[in-house]
Amino acid sequence: MHSTNMSRSKSRSGSIDFGQKNHYSSVFSRTLSASKLCRGNDALVSQIDSNALKFVDKKPSKNWTDKFLIMQQQMGQLEAELQRIREKLSVVEIERDQALDEIRRVEREHACNELRRAEGDHETKLSPEKFRELVMELKRNNRDSGEEEIKDHKSELQKMKENLARAEQGETQASLKARSPLDEMELLKNEFKLAIEAEQKSAKAMEDLALVLKEVAAEANQTKEKLINSQMEIVRVRSEAGGLKTMIQSTEERYQKLLNEAKQEAELHRNTADRLKLEAEESILAWNGKEKGFVSCIKIVEEEKAIMQHECTKLRESLKAAEHTSRVAREETFKLRDILKQAINEANASKVAAGIAIDENSQIKDCLSEKDEALLFLTQENERLRINEAAARENKKEYKKLLSTASTELKIEDKGQHVMLKPPDSVDQKHDDENMNKTFSFNLEDLKFMNDPEDLDENPKKAELGFKSTTTSLCFSGQAYKSLFFRFRIDPTPQKLTTIALQHGQNVDYLA
Repeated sequence: MHSTNMSRSKSRSGSIDFGQKNHYSSVFSRTLSASKLCRGNDALVSQIDSNALKFVDKKPSKNWTDKFLIMQQQMGQLEAELQRIREKLSVVEIERDQALDEIRRVEREHACNELRRAEGDHETKLSPEKFRELVMELKRNNRDSGEEEIKDHKSELQKMKENLARAEQGETQASLKARSPLDEMELLKNEFKLAIEAEQKSAKAMEDLALVLKEVAAEANQTKEKLINSQMEIVRVRSEAGGLKTMIQSTEERYQKLLNEAKQEAELHRNTADRLKLEAEESILAWNGKEKGFVSCIKIVEEEKAIMQHECTKLRESLKAAEHTSRVAREETFKLRDILKQAINEANASKVAAGIAIDENSQIKDCLSEKDEALLFLTQENERLRINEAAARENKKEYKKLLSTASTELKIEDKGQHVMLKPPDSVDQKHDDENMNKTFSFNLEDLKFMNDPEDLDENPKKAELGFKSTTTSLCFSGQAYKSLFFRFRIDPTPQKLTTIALQHGQNVDYLA
């Protein structure tokens, strides 16, 4: 934008100067044509009668001729000065154009240098010594070209001055030789008639000359202002060049610092990457060992789950057979449901405690120091599983005994149904209530968890699965039971529930 504005101002100033020069040349052409007409009328003056000039005083003619000669000399001097001023103006304009071209060239070079620097940062980086050599070469070329141009302009100006002085000397010599005494006499005779016209013309010429002098003075002032502006621009360009040099040096230093910092950071990243690779390999090996242990535990638990499911299916089949006779024990089932709700609430509270234990144990799992404790825990679990397996076999035998007794009691009840329809005695009713209280008494100590707090801390997931198995494994149908005895026992192993049900002609449904 700056270069375009300067070019526009240059074109405008050039057009104005051209118009002014044409105006000045027209004014000077008119004055010179008037002087030529005065000189060219010498033949007409010679034809005038000399007697007509007897009574005229010759002193005014001499005064007019002296004035006219002085005016011509002044005009010649003014023309010479004007020519010199024009030459100086042209030289100043040339210097200004050169300065503007140099400014544009410096700006273009600066832009090119920035582009090269930006590309060099990504592709190839020049050494600071090469860059300084290039900058010094550019400075030398600019200085040499500027000095040579100034010397050329000075020599041309000196030659033009010498030629002008020689031309003036030749003109004066020619005018002196051309004039002879006879011509001067004839001119003096004819000057009186032409004095009035010459005076008028000289007055006009003086007016034109005054105007021309004013215009020349204005033009000289303009040229001086332009010269001062051009000098100011040159100083500004030099200061900008110095600022660009300092900026280039500062950018070089900054890029060098950034390069050193980037190298240091790259070295640090390499070291950290190697360290992280080693840590990742170690963690992968440790995780593979843990994963194998977890897989073995899962397989054992799945086998136990399959055994328990098989046992549950057997229990479901045995409980489904007693659904038809469960209508009488509805009231007892409601009571049992309330007890179960209380147990569920306790289980939920224990679940919250287990969640807190899970959060605490998730931090402990990351430590590698607990591998030995995990192995000890697995050995203890295997021992407990063996103990529970033996207990389950004993429970199985008890179930078989209970089923045999239940089948005999069912037969007895079928025989005694007609007796139950009669209203019972107060003594029989008390006896039945005592039997019911005995049969429906819960052993709440069996609902307590067999595993210690240390077991919960060691494996909270297993404890949580144990709670879920207690809360969702059993529900009763809406029919009444006559005499039931439930005993819940939660073994410390995960997902293992042993249920002992004593029934007399009744069934219990399991919910998945």
